Amino acid sequence: MPTHHRALSALATTALLSSGLALGTAAPASAAPAEPASLVRAQQSGPLDPILSPVRDLLETLLAGLTAVPGGDRVVSVTKPLLDGLLAAATLDIEWFCDGNAIPGSQGQWTFPVPEQVKEGCDITAKVVGSILGLLPIERITNAIQLPAIPGLPGSVKAPVATKAVTIPTTAKVGTPLAATAPTWDDSGEVKTVTTYQWLRAGAVIPGATLQTYTPTVEDLGKALSVRATGTREKAPATTDSLSNTVTVAQGDAPTATVQPSIAGTPKVGETLTVNAPTWSGTGTTANTYQWLRDGQPVTGATAPTYVVTDADAGKVITVKATAKRAGYADGTATSAPVTVTAVDKPMTPTVAPSISGFTEVGRTLTASPGSWSAPDAEFTYAWRRDGITIPGETRPTYVVQLADIGKRLTVDVTATATGFTETVASATTAGTVNRLTSVTAAKLAKKKVSKGAKAKLVVTLRAAGVARTGQVRIYDGKRVVKTLSVAGKRTVTLPKMGVGKHRIKVTYVGSRTTAPSTSKVVVLKVVKKNKKK
Repeated sequence: MPTHHRALSALATTALLSSGLALGTAAPASAAPAEPASLVRAQQSGPLDPILSPVRDLLETLLAGLTAVPGGDRVVSVTKPLLDGLLAAATLDIEWFCDGNAIPGSQGQWTFPVPEQVKEGCDITAKVVGSILGLLPIERITNAIQLPAIPGLPGSVKAPVATKAVTIPTTAKVGTPLAATAPTWDDSGEVKTVTTYQWLRAGAVIPGATLQTYTPTVEDLGKALSVRATGTREKAPATTDSLSNTVTVAQGDAPTATVQPSIAGTPKVGETLTVNAPTWSGTGTTANTYQWLRDGQPVTGATAPTYVVTDADAGKVITVKATAKRAGYADGTATSAPVTVTAVDKPMTPTVAPSISGFTEVGRTLTASPGSWSAPDAEFTYAWRRDGITIPGETRPTYVVQLADIGKRLTVDVTATATGFTETVASATTAGTVNRLTSVTAAKLAKKKVSKGAKAKLVVTLRAAGVARTGQVRIYDGKRVVKTLSVAGKRTVTLPKMGVGKHRIKVTYVGSRTTAPSTSKVVVLKVVKKNKKK
């Protein structure tokens, strides 16, 4: 230390101790700072004032220029003044404050990384205290710096903003799915928005309707539908809603007849005609209603499933219109093929009844014989029925049995017509229902002999009607089921470990509604002891 500094220090210390004067002390470290940019010094007088006053003024001037400056990543700093010359005996201390509250652990740090626990957005200031030998404390409060946001803390990510609103189609029908077009958010970089949806009926939430698509129900008919898209960002302070346009739900499309109505019976005066009911698309269709037509015009009061032909119908064309109703949908209608009412002719009867020949198995062809009739020049038309229901388009004397026929009884209606004779229908029915497909199950061992502890492999093949079949099979070791699995045509199966001896292995296919079960031939697996090493 220079000679004059040591002399100054000794003189000041001796004078103060002998006089007992206290010229002031530093403010507590936790005390709130004074107004920013203020300079505070203790008021004092005494014998050392002439000696210390020049040093004090020099220190005041030095501290008056201190400012806090921000760095990157929440670092703030104050440049520590250089103390030399008359100020060599002075000491400096610094402490940081957030909105006027002392930050624990910040004392003495001229460059200060603000901890994450300090809330973002607060005003950061530094209090610098200068003193000479612990006396004449002079405080400097720096300018305030607003604390920058910490990535990842609440509030550092802004709520999303919809730059393009969610939309839905401008037309809607009961039963027809609506798809919302997602909104566009102001995403950038790694900031991504997750979109969720809630459909609204007349502005009220539809329970469970939280997908991007929604199928209007009967309850929506005539109501205004909309969708609310909610954008959520991780750690953002709030979510953002985007509300779509509204659309009023109209009736759904009318059901269509997958099987058309048809008229059964003889179109002759005094005879009763009956409707073969149609089949409709969709679910929830109510019972059919009917209207009989004569030459295309409604017959008054003829709305039953049956109709008795009257004299007014002779020579006219008769049809029947079926109407299906379904809640929330337009009515569906279908009209039968026409029949013409003929004049009374001589009766015609079969002398040998019609018959059906062939095997009632899927893929086999059945042939209808019209039999013999009392009119020698009779001509015949055919209509095949499955359990009494007309099979559309099957009007030839032959019919190839279909999968849909399994378990059903087939009938052919033979209609005989001849000049001068009354048109007559006679039917033939198969002796039994259509059989299920015949299946074939086969099993083959990859090796007929394996050592104890080894797992044998079994190749299982399942076929039906000459082609590969998928179904569940059971593998037996004698009477014990060792494995149950699904096979699609052909599959190699690893058997469990078996004991020493012979095992009679067989595979059984359990069958299905369309395919009969079957069992493979037994294959013998021999399990032998391992050879002992010599």
